Amino acid sequence: MPLDKQVTTVFLTYVTLGGYLKDRKNIEEAFTSNKVDDIQRALDTLLQNLITEAKAIDAIKGFSLETAKTRIMESHDECVRERMGIEAAQAAEDILQAASAAAQIALVAVSWTVFGAIGLGITALAAEVAAEGAAEGVKALENTITQSIGDMGLKAYNDPALANIKVFHDSSDQVSVNIAKLEVAGNKAVIRQSLLGLAKISGTVEELKKNLIHFYEVSERPDDIIGKYELLAELILKGDGGPAAQKIILDLKESGLAPIIIKTVILSVMATGLGLTFQVRKFTTEITRLENLGVLTLEDTAEVADLALKSERMVKCVKGLAVLGAALETAFLGWKIYEQRKLIDYINAQIEDRKNKLIEYYTNFHEAVTPPTVDNAILGNYECHLYDQGGKNDWHYVTISKANDTTLNWANRAGVSWTLTVTSDKTKLNVGQECPYYDFNDGKSKTQYRQATVVWTGSQVSGIIGPWNELYDKSAT
Repeated sequence: MPLDKQVTTVFLTYVTLGGYLKDRKNIEEAFTSNKVDDIQRALDTLLQNLITEAKAIDAIKGFSLETAKTRIMESHDECVRERMGIEAAQAAEDILQAASAAAQIALVAVSWTVFGAIGLGITALAAEVAAEGAAEGVKALENTITQSIGDMGLKAYNDPALANIKVFHDSSDQVSVNIAKLEVAGNKAVIRQSLLGLAKISGTVEELKKNLIHFYEVSERPDDIIGKYELLAELILKGDGGPAAQKIILDLKESGLAPIIIKTVILSVMATGLGLTFQVRKFTTEITRLENLGVLTLEDTAEVADLALKSERMVKCVKGLAVLGAALETAFLGWKIYEQRKLIDYINAQIEDRKNKLIEYYTNFHEAVTPPTVDNAILGNYECHLYDQGGKNDWHYVTISKANDTTLNWANRAGVSWTLTVTSDKTKLNVGQECPYYDFNDGKSKTQYRQATVVWTGSQVSGIIGPWNELYDKSAT
């Protein structure tokens, strides 16, 4: 989906939900009368679960990835044993019959919900989202390999050691179910992440309601405020905090909108995970420099960078759920068309595929909620050898030390130092703004040194790229 369509999807969702909140008549006009109360309940539940989900992410400081993998492997082994029983009993025709019933339900349930993907199973979903009468077909799934593969994530989901993730999955599933009930169309990952980002910025259900209503109200204004928001969002995601973005912010302020509202727009868009972290940093740095804009402080900039980093990872998980759901859906449908003699091979492939995708999902989730920390392999002395034949000075001898769990300190013999902050990419370190080369221009030459590149040789660091793209080799001692 192109960037402009992603941005439009985000704001259209905000405006739509804000319209429902602003006036119940909007719900009555959009939905048939017998559904209005259900839609109202779905909306209230959606908002509450968005807040719960956002807080749950912050509460998960890390978790045992090994525990999750162990539980997934236990489920995997159970599936294999069950498949062997099927093979021995030669019950392929029964499995095909069960798969046919499963396919009808999977198409409705799995495509939107987390549990269908992670493994709470189709049975738990049928009463909520399956088409009328489809729940009866669930009975045919009991004790079948179809259900076992669908439930392969259950052991990890229900493990007490992973209880904090269960809170996240519970709320996340309800968010997905109620988005489906509200018939909000568009890119599912974009919608999920944008609403989660707005919930994180809002902090409470009431504040979330106010922000959504605000988007609805400004969409009705003749001066096209929502259009300016969209233009600003596109610039944010391109990392362009230059004159065009600054003019939009000034125009919005002159329109009577408080900086806090503009800040909410900026932060909520940053939290969608649509933009890369370095682009977000570039935008916020340029905006912060212009104090007369009065929108982002240095503290806000740090918050934006943190949001962008977490969201960039979390969106991988949201997309990972979509992949898991689509794969499960395809598996059910595929069983209908396979010849009996090939079915066992197909079952084997689906068991392995399900296991691998679950492990990949939980690995991504681990990265998303576990902040990167300093790797001690980076610590030590470095020297730039480009000037060994002449021109070498104290700036070319550097010591990199650990400041805290996420920050390093670059210090040269000339007494000049700056910070380096770890990122999710172990080859990239963000350079602190106090670095004299962060935005250097002496009238003769200029450079922007915003990221340092770490050169790895296996598990060891052999060098680091410093200012002017010059290599500093790590010393042996």
